[in-house]
Amino acid sequence: MNLKQFLALPEEHFIDAESATKLNLDLSTKTISDIPTEKRALVSEYLLNALNMNSVESNIKPALDNLLTELQNV
Repeated sequence: MNLKQFLALPEEHFIDAESATKLNLDLSTKTISDIPTEKRALVSEYLLNALNMNSVESNIKPALDNLLTELQNV
């Protein structure tokens, strides 16, 4: 799953572990400008949950932390 697919999901959805891993990898390459303004809260919430659940690979965690910080500071 990539960012575009994630943003197209219905409000209530389930993301399996494989899709989450792919989404995390895709998000690790994104900046705040890649995320539509109206979807930033959704991505921020996802990242917060993923990082809090320690379900992020250690090699991409810094990039996701940075993106979350950017999203929270707008």
